[in-house]
Amino acid sequence: MNSRRNNQDRRRIREGLKKSHQTHLVTPNKKAFSGTDQLYSEIEKTVQENGNMVFKEATVGAGLPIISTLRELVVTGDQLTKVEGIFSGTMSYIFNQFSQTTPTSTSFSEVVSVAKQLGYTEPNPADDLNGSDVARKLSILARNLSSPISLPLGFESVPTRTLIPEPLAEVNDPVEFMSTLPQFDAQYGRFRDEAFTKGEVMRYVGIIDLTDPSKPLVKAGLERLVEKKKKKKKKKKTTSFQKRTRRFLSSIVERIQS
Repeated sequence: MNSRRNNQDRRRIREGLKKSHQTHLVTPNKKAFSGTDQLYSEIEKTVQENGNMVFKEATVGAGLPIISTLRELVVTGDQLTKVEGIFSGTMSYIFNQFSQTTPTSTSFSEVVSVAKQLGYTEPNPADDLNGSDVARKLSILARNLSSPISLPLGFESVPTRTLIPEPLAEVNDPVEFMSTLPQFDAQYGRFRDEAFTKGEVMRYVGIIDLTDPSKPLVKAGLERLVEKKKKKKKKKKTTSFQKRTRRFLSSIVERIQS
């Protein structure tokens, strides 16, 4: 994630905005906006000084207006108390298939392989399974609050549970990664079975909890959730969020399927 190319992408956004007040930006690219606090502050300062227009709505919720809705709540004087959701369409698909309310024997590696064939994953699925995509989205949201949460290292400051087995952590070749992943199917299967016996499903969830403003919590990881049984097997990628604020005590839910 810290490759030279990624660093160039981040600098390119910052330098491009500096060149002219007529330079405006519409991007789904999360890298610069989930980078270090220093880089993010430099971009924000440049935007304020030059009057650039920057639209980054698609960095978090795909087609959902997550950032703009949050900003509108803040502008009207409301305060976010909690936002949680399934931020990754790829992770959503994988766990919708792997962990269901009805018994399934499909292995984790088989589900990941199908997701890769469908084009849902990155070229190397490890880049999805490490949880960094969700961490990046959380860091972007955390910086759009009325009282932004300090994340000195950006997304790397977000506690994130990787789904990559430790022996595969340093495997960069996607072919090697996918050919070795089946060796850990039993481990993933145990997690699924433990959840199933309690009427729960596994989902990869991102959370920002400001219930106690003095101890803000931001994290990304695997959660066991209670889900109602459905007649048909889920096949789609679903990105969904729910927000609670001081004004709206019940959740504001936004969801999109693709």
